[in-house]
Amino acid sequence: MEKAKQEQREAFLHLAIESWRFVRVFKKALRDIDEKKQKRYAGRLDWYEKQLGEAMEKFGCQFVDLTGKPYDTGVAATPLNLNDFKAEESLVIDYMMEPTILDGDGRIVQIGTVMLRRAEK
Repeated sequence: MEKAKQEQREAFLHLAIESWRFVRVFKKALRDIDEKKQKRYAGRLDWYEKQLGEAMEKFGCQFVDLTGKPYDTGVAATPLNLNDFKAEESLVIDYMMEPTILDGDGRIVQIGTVMLRRAEK
């Protein structure tokens, strides 16, 4: 029975992560269409994103958006481009490539993947 629950959990989280990615791709695609259609589709996307967030809450998890936050080694994210910077540079998270997911107790369920940039002075 425990194995079945673990498989269900993994399946849900996989679907949630893929949905998170889909939302981001769809947002980028919206920029390429005319304004009238943009508004109509953006409304549907907002609804979908809200439903995804509510499903995550019911599951006892949440996506954490680290975009724009200062980066340090304690952040629940793996930077892909950390080697592009010097150790003494101040860095911020430019964008997330994979989501960070926390459970209801604040424990890390999924470590995100991010791209960094230099902090503005």
